[in-house]
Order: sequence, then structure tokens, then C-alpha cells
Amino acid sequence: MKEYSYNIINDVYNWMISRKKDIEVRILKEKSQAIQVGDIITFNNQDTIGKYVKVKIANKTIVDNVYELTEKFEIERMMPGHSKEELIELMKNIYGEELNQKQIVAFEFEYLCCDSEVEFIEYNEKYLEDIKDLLVELEEYIVSIDKDHLDYVHPEYREKMAVLDLEEVNKNNGKCYLAVENNKAIGLIMGCISSYDEYDYLDYKCPKRGEITELIVTNKIRSKGIGQGLINKIEEYFKSVGCEYVIVDVFAYNEIGKNFYNKKGYHSRMETMIKKI
Repeated sequence: MKEYSYNIINDVYNWMISRKKDIEVRILKEKSQAIQVGDIITFNNQDTIGKYVKVKIANKTIVDNVYELTEKFEIERMMPGHSKEELIELMKNIYGEELNQKQIVAFEFEYLCCDSEVEFIEYNEKYLEDIKDLLVELEEYIVSIDKDHLDYVHPEYREKMAVLDLEEVNKNNGKCYLAVENNKAIGLIMGCISSYDEYDYLDYKCPKRGEITELIVTNKIRSKGIGQGLINKIEEYFKSVGCEYVIVDVFAYNEIGKNFYNKKGYHSRMETMIKKI
């Protein structure tokens, strides 16, 4: 295993730490030719000194031109949120005539770490106070967007909700994962194995499913891929115990939450409607 380094712009840095980008594309030159599967690359943010992303090469593919590249790989994995035409235009601007003269290499990589490392761990009771704060932050946000003005934060909410949530996780073969930075929990996700009742079996196939019961990343540090990391952890767990589906209830007025889940491949199946009489 060898280690290499490249410079990247800030947009690419953000795509990498958010786990949206997992393919880096380069013109085939001496260094890119030498890099092999299993090698480590440190991508340094050229716009901000000290910021970096470290990855491990999982696969290396060489293609003859940019058009073959875009046929082999999804654009979203190389340049998230952009089109095929935009990727080609960017590469033309960066490499000029070299783009037509040399082969292209695509490095598929596994994210290892970055300068501001967030660790994803299973629940540890030493973070209980942080969890209480996160759940209060989530509920205060729900209250702030509730157009029906039915939600509120009970005086005992902070002390009781975290304990009740964790009890539910333990009773239903669930998991609680935390995102920890600088010895502080800045995000969490909880999930359980969802159960069925007698009525469900009368009109539903009842596949084994996991249910996300809580997800919050503190608003002080969003857009760094922490929510994605937490989703990945709980989905990996659900898969490991044989779940076929994951469900989650999202507050109807929570547009940020709905957009987040939609981007992760979730879609609406049931809706709860309400009318004041």
C-alpha cells in the first residue's frame, strides 16, 4: 500500500465529506498510472489550508475518453447535482487539449477520514445529556413549523423522552447510533424492528422492516454528510438482521426532512390527514 496526494477545490471537498462523491476522475499520467487498488490518497482542499479528505482506492478503471467515462459511471458519483454536459465542460476547462490526447482514469474510493473527523458509534451512556439536548432541539423545531399548533415541549420532555426512546430501542431489537465530534454527540439516529398486529396480517404481506424513530443533526453543523452517515449506519444494521424495508414517519410540515429522505430513496406510502371540527 502506498500513499499519494492530490489538490481539490472546495466543492469537491464538500462532496467527498458528505459521501455524495465516491469517484475521482483524473487524466492518466505517471502518478495516476502508479496508483493501485488499496492505495491511500489524501485530497487537500486547495481553497482552505489544513482541510483534507483521506480515501482508500476500491477500484480503478481506465477509459479512452470522457464519453466512455459517462457511459460507465453515474454522473452523480463523480459530480453530484450536475449533468453529464456540465461534467464534460468542466473536464475540458481543466485539461484542455489533454482531454482528447490521453486516457482517463476513474478511481472508485472508500471514505476513510477528513480533517474534521466525525465518528459514528453505537449508543454510550456518557452521551446521554447530549442526546437529551438533541431531542429537545428536534422537538423545538417541530413546534416552530407546526401550522396546527398542536405540538409543544412538555416541561418533562428533556428528562423523559431520551429515556423512553432508548427503552423502546432496547425492547424492539433496535439500535441507537451517535455522530460524535470532539467528544460531543452532534447527531443521532434511533431505529427499531417494526412489529405488526393481527389486523396487519389480514391485508398486508408484512415483510420484515426496520423503523427509524428519531433522526437529528444539530443545526449548528449540518450539510457535512452527518445525516447520510447516520442513515447508512441504521440501514446497514437493518439489512444485517434481514429487514427488507425501512419506514419512517415524517411530520407533514417538515419539508427539510421530507426532502432529505426523498434524496435517500424514500417515498411516501401512507398519509395521515387531520381536520379541526
